[in-house]
Amino acid sequence: MLDVDYPNSMRPPVGRRISLRVALLLTAIAATSSLGCSDEPIRILKARAIYTMETEPNPAQAVAIHGGRILAVGSEAEVAAIVGGRPHVVDEQFADKILLPGFVDPHLHPTLAATILPMEIVSAMEWTTPRGRTQAVRGRDNFLARLRELDRASSNPDEWLRVWGYHAPHHGTLTKSDLDA
Repeated sequence: MLDVDYPNSMRPPVGRRISLRVALLLTAIAATSSLGCSDEPIRILKARAIYTMETEPNPAQAVAIHGGRILAVGSEAEVAAIVGGRPHVVDEQFADKILLPGFVDPHLHPTLAATILPMEIVSAMEWTTPRGRTQAVRGRDNFLARLRELDRASSNPDEWLRVWGYHAPHHGTLTKSDLDA
């Protein structure tokens, strides 16, 4: 591992530096001990910059991946040292790109989005959709008024009006006769 000379204002606390080094060491040990579990070679991705969640002043330039796991992230020299002479391939498709950690939005439901985005959205909160920004609708009377407005604007009166966004705490109790009206 390279020792970085931080300006005093950026220097991590001693415990943080030690824990970072221990984490890197454990990662290297885990990486080298798990390398025999797959016949595929290690894949090393090179990039102009790889930003991690660490506070290091310089981004990494390489990441080694094997068996669906990240084995090492760092400079090309650091990653090469961890991989050593093991079979590997160098992938330069991102050589001029910047890589970031993949963030997973735990509240995104792709099937729900595919279902509701073609519908009219009448919700208590504004939404930004591919068709533009929706208006927030709160209260039972306002919700029913918006449904009537959408029904009148429908080009086919025999087609069902499909709406998403009803939420009892914001729109009150609705009955079948409310919706039939």
